[in-house]
Amino acid sequence: MKQPMVRSALLGLFAVAAVPVAAQSYGPEAASYAAQARVVSAVPVRQVMASAPRQECWTEHEESRGGNRAAGAVLGGIAGGLIGHQIGSGSGNTAATIAGALGGAAVGNEVGRRSGGDARAVERCRTVSDSDERVVGYDVVYRFQGREFTARLPYDPGPEIPVDVTVTPRG
Repeated sequence: MKQPMVRSALLGLFAVAAVPVAAQSYGPEAASYAAQARVVSAVPVRQVMASAPRQECWTEHEESRGGNRAAGAVLGGIAGGLIGHQIGSGSGNTAATIAGALGGAAVGNEVGRRSGGDARAVERCRTVSDSDERVVGYDVVYRFQGREFTARLPYDPGPEIPVDVTVTPRG
């Protein structure tokens, strides 16, 4: 009679000892909590965004040698020489012709320059590519309970970062 009683007592003892263990929950909700970790560094991660190449054009005015300025000087020189020859007489006729030719050449050259006959419009173009640098995230180093961890975040976390701590039994 003692033996069944001892057996019942032992079974009862095991049942009582097992109840508290069975009543505990080890799910992720019961074994995690929120905490704050100190941020050691947050380095911006940059990415260069390039646009499609495009044409950039402008107009320049160039002056060429010769052309209307030279023609104006020649025609002015001839006209001035003829007028000087008509005005001068005797031995001064040659001097008047030379002076008229030089004066006419100078006037003809200036008229040709002001008329813009030598300037021409030239279109110049070049291909340019624009680029833009953007911050796409932050490489963060943070310390929690004496250990350092790293993460890439889409924002600068500031001096502290919230962390979730999960406790799991060793298995």
